[in-house]
Amino acid sequence: MLTAKVERGDLRQGMELGADDYITKPFSPEELLKAIEMRLARVAKPILMKQKYEKERQQNIKLKQEIQVNQQKLEESQQLADMRNEALEKLLQDLGNPLSNINMAVYMLRQVQSDNERDRYLKILQEEYDREIILLNEMKNLQALLTPENAKILQKFNLLHHSK
Repeated sequence: MLTAKVERGDLRQGMELGADDYITKPFSPEELLKAIEMRLARVAKPILMKQKYEKERQQNIKLKQEIQVNQQKLEESQQLADMRNEALEKLLQDLGNPLSNINMAVYMLRQVQSDNERDRYLKILQEEYDREIILLNEMKNLQALLTPENAKILQKFNLLHHSK
């Protein structure tokens, strides 16, 4: 409001009538420009706040999506780790069986009385040694096979099971 009225009651009445500012005569151009600038800043502030809010909301949505993707990747990695652990546990058990047989054959070989018995236990030792080598090679092959991509394919066709 631009007015010649300078009384305090006039100021109050102007503000109650909806004036954003109250400038009395005489005024300087700088004073008028400053009042206009302040009014424009007050109008622009809610717009800027709304734009800032919208930008942050979009960033929040994007972060939530990234979290979901990363969570899914983490779950898949955990499943793969679990499958690898299960496969390793089974291989360790399988590796233990020939070793037991080898140990038993060595013990029996020390007790032999005849060449036939000795040949029998040597044959067992050779068979169990061969079985152990096969298992070790399978372990190498499994390690190369169990990449995340291959594990997904094997699991998809029920060739590799994962129990939770």
